[in-house]
Amino acid sequence: MKYFLNRIFSVWGILVVIFLVGIFLRFYQLSSIPVGLHGDEASIGYNAYSLLKTGRDVNNQLFPIVIDQWGDFRPAGYHYLTIPFVAIFSLNEFAVRFPSALFGSLTIIVMFLFLKTLVKRNDVALIGALVTAISPWHIVVSRATSEGVISFFLVLLGSYIIIPVFRQKNFLARRLVIGYTLFFISQLFYHSARFFVPSYVLLLTLFLVFRYRVERFLCFKILTFSTILLSVTVFLFYMSSGTVRVTTVSIFSNHGTQLILDEQIREDQFQPVVITKFFHNKVTSYTETFLQNYFEYFSGRYLFLSGGYPHRYVVPHSGMMYSVDILALFVGGMFMVYTILWKKNYLMALPLLWLFIGPAVGALTYEDIPNVQRSLFMLGGLIPTTACGYSVLVQKLRNNKIHRYFLGIIGIVLTYQIVLFMHNYFHHTFMHETIYRSVSARQLTTALDQLSERTKPIIMTADGDNVPIFYLFYWHIDPAYYHSLGFKSASNLKNLLNITFDTNPCPYNSHSTVLYDVLYVNRAFCEIPIESRIIQKIDRPDGSNDYVILEAIKK
Repeated sequence: MKYFLNRIFSVWGILVVIFLVGIFLRFYQLSSIPVGLHGDEASIGYNAYSLLKTGRDVNNQLFPIVIDQWGDFRPAGYHYLTIPFVAIFSLNEFAVRFPSALFGSLTIIVMFLFLKTLVKRNDVALIGALVTAISPWHIVVSRATSEGVISFFLVLLGSYIIIPVFRQKNFLARRLVIGYTLFFISQLFYHSARFFVPSYVLLLTLFLVFRYRVERFLCFKILTFSTILLSVTVFLFYMSSGTVRVTTVSIFSNHGTQLILDEQIREDQFQPVVITKFFHNKVTSYTETFLQNYFEYFSGRYLFLSGGYPHRYVVPHSGMMYSVDILALFVGGMFMVYTILWKKNYLMALPLLWLFIGPAVGALTYEDIPNVQRSLFMLGGLIPTTACGYSVLVQKLRNNKIHRYFLGIIGIVLTYQIVLFMHNYFHHTFMHETIYRSVSARQLTTALDQLSERTKPIIMTADGDNVPIFYLFYWHIDPAYYHSLGFKSASNLKNLLNITFDTNPCPYNSHSTVLYDVLYVNRAFCEIPIESRIIQKIDRPDGSNDYVILEAIKK
């Protein structure tokens, strides 16, 4: 009994240490790293602030299900989740990023429980928790106001809850209902979940019905419950324009694929029409595009070398995983296939299901391929496979002296790569890709607030991501006042308090009549007129100049 208690406490003690490491890596300097606040983050924060104060989003919609964010109708789940943190910490970077960092940290615990239930081995579960805690991919998205992190957490939690359903002789309907409900809720947070979850639920349901031959009445209840949840999701998002973003970035909306098809048909102009249509048609063309995109997500460049897109998620000289993980992935994959085919443990196919469905959503789009956020569900397959691989390597190599040297080399290389990633992320990201994170927004809004005291007129460029949402966010503009302006979208805002937004990058130079006692904000590349005086330059962290605040000199 004493040995058993010591073993249990040692496992949970290790898990607590891993969890604390994960928390540290996700919350350390969260307000300032990643440097800059992207426009999407500012929009989420101000929408949460507006919902807190008025019950309406920035577009004056009462308790919306999706929120129009510059034409991207985003599920509103993250916005509502941010409300209590905005209420506690005020409207700032920390409050906006807190939910993502929190659920990213909690995912470590859920991954441990998921693997412990799936594999029934503490070592694999602990390694899986550690891999999650130090995963470059998961750390980056957890610190960047990621709705996908919440969806991933909910689907993983739901999967953990329903695994016993496949193992019990007595059907556990309550667990299945809870698990499927979590799947449904995940779709209220991110676009990708609305495509991943239906495929995942369909395959799980078919597996449950045909593999375990559940009685017909229970099969009917399972299928009915699944259909109702998915139908409600489709209805809600179609009724609230939630599919607009999907259709906008879909490969079927990309003229590039159609242009290639048209060129193939033109080159076949002397061939019989039947042959041309047989070889060159929309089915083959879009299938080829989909497959090209799909396999990009399994490329070594994406996973182990330079990462993916958008640029604001790029960590210099780092991939989404550590390169030494290649060996663990290979060994873990072989272990899973062996367990499925020879041990007849078909539940081990669950992580492989995540791995192969995960990239499908991103492959159906043409923008930013490979995409870090849209393929996030791949981690549900990559992390368990990697954990199994490292567990097998340790077991097979620890009993031989030469093998232990090899295992030690793997450990040293992995440790070096972990430290290198942390150095690149917490240091070099200040100098790289900062232009994609609106790094000048806070400095510019603060400077203008101090110089104008919100009364002196400002005429500024809206070029270079200097958009109104940052002034709503950093100046804590009263949502009721903003709604009274009558703009349907913050992107259409032309005047705010003492600010006039100008689409020209050089408003001082473009005005035929320059006004005195007015602050002008130009892009840094604009020519500085002789009759003007530079009040302040706004620089990026790498020292390059972004904006210049000017005023006219009175003659």
